[in-house]
Amino acid sequence: MPIRIPIPFEVGLLFKTVPETIMAATIGEKTAPEVRETITRGVVSTLEINPLGAQAIAPIVEASLNHNFFTGRPIVPFYIDQKVTGGLQDSAGTTEMGKYIGQALNISPMKVDHVMFGYTGTIGGYVLNLADRGFKTEFVQGEGSPYRHQKACTSSPCGAGSLGRRKALALKKMRTRSTMKYQP
Repeated sequence: MPIRIPIPFEVGLLFKTVPETIMAATIGEKTAPEVRETITRGVVSTLEINPLGAQAIAPIVEASLNHNFFTGRPIVPFYIDQKVTGGLQDSAGTTEMGKYIGQALNISPMKVDHVMFGYTGTIGGYVLNLADRGFKTEFVQGEGSPYRHQKACTSSPCGAGSLGRRKALALKKMRTRSTMKYQP
């Protein structure tokens, strides 16, 4: 009865697939094109070398192709991409900064957001969302701002977590009392 031993991906490629393929070519069981195809398939599928996937250029390449390599979906959905001009393609989750840059350069704000979040990562996402809150204030938007009533910072996971639960609840109660007292 043979014993089967699992072969790890990268190590298996280097120490099993390539040597076996070279040995088969030496013995005459495989031709040169078959050896080339086997090694190419092993490198591409096992190591997944994607020249367009280098993180240094990936967000820009993804935005230019309108395809997120991670999710496999378009950055700007088809129904928005076909009906709306470039600088006005936004959704409810698009940041105000992305909208301003997109409108100024006539580029989809959704693609601008994708590139900004792609280069800044999770921490940058928090900073961009914080900046977005600043862009949605009446000071920036004007008197008739559609963003007049926003959630308090204590309702976000970062705000409540950094302030502590008791302090966050106390600030929420204080905010509720002050808005009830001074409503026009």
